[in-house]
Amino acid sequence: MHLTVTWNGITQSANFGPFNGQVVIMNADGKGFTLLQNPQAMRLKKAGFIKDKRFVTQPTQQEIDDALESESEGFFSGLFGGGSE
Repeated sequence: MHLTVTWNGITQSANFGPFNGQVVIMNADGKGFTLLQNPQAMRLKKAGFIKDKRFVTQPTQQEIDDALESESEGFFSGLFGGGSE
């Protein structure tokens, strides 16, 4: 499948299939889509950004990038104030 994804005015094309580990999420404004890695999408969903394959609140690019990290790293500890001190 071929898809063109636009986010923050940046357009990217992608080819993906059912086994490549990526998911398409509709942007909060309903005007475009964001292509995410499955674990990244699940972390954003757990954080409340995604419902029914659509962003409820559009995360910042930094939040999207941080969601690529493992749960034990910066993403959740940054969102919820956890982490070791």
